[in-house]
Amino acid sequence: MRDFRNQFLMTVAVLVVFAVLVGCEPTKHQTSTATMSPIEIFESSRGFTFTEGKAKVMFYQRQHKSLNGKYSRANYIHPLYGLDGEILTEDFPVDHLHHRGIFWAWHQVWLGDKRLGDPWAANDFFWDVYDSKILMVDSQSRALQVHVYWKSPLWTDTDGKQKAFVKETTTIRVHRAQDDIRKIDFEIYLLALEDGIRIGGSEDDKGYGGFTTRIRLPDVLSFTGSNGPVEPNTLSVEAGLAGLLRRFR
Repeated sequence: MRDFRNQFLMTVAVLVVFAVLVGCEPTKHQTSTATMSPIEIFESSRGFTFTEGKAKVMFYQRQHKSLNGKYSRANYIHPLYGLDGEILTEDFPVDHLHHRGIFWAWHQVWLGDKRLGDPWAANDFFWDVYDSKILMVDSQSRALQVHVYWKSPLWTDTDGKQKAFVKETTTIRVHRAQDDIRKIDFEIYLLALEDGIRIGGSEDDKGYGGFTTRIRLPDVLSFTGSNGPVEPNTLSVEAGLAGLLRRFR
């Protein structure tokens, strides 16, 4: 588990390239600018819908939602659409109800010796999206910047009110589709608001956490490395110099 002592700034910069095209009903709010972009962002009470022309691209979930009061989550992408309009991501999948679209979370969040919930599993954690801004980056893209306080019912003031212990600033930039791909950039900055903040992955040999996608898989999926078929297991696999390739049949 990585240890960030005193005030820290951790940057996660991820370039996601999908052959794509997340929705909810757009209602209002797009940035005022004289320069027109093919990408538009519309705000609703629940979050932000990204579109290109009449096609939905994806939806950023700002408002918390849960399944019968469990697995409450916010600050993630779902749905994400493919270029043909198909939904690529899953939310509350039956095998892992805490999974959600495209999200960034860690199993372990500590303040000193006190554990502050499990944001990966969506337990005892709250994402307070307290500010947002739509940015015109250039004529071919548009971005959403959100400011998020990490909170937990396990960290409160003397009045029992949840206190923020990390400030997150995330910028999600969607580019215009070209040929059969669309680029989506994620820049995630984390700033500790308390001394002794530590974050880490799962507490087993897999150690997973961080930037994650929950993608709908085809009925038949095989893994192939430079030495032939690879049998997935609970730990990392050796794929050879050619890397691990996913082959859909």
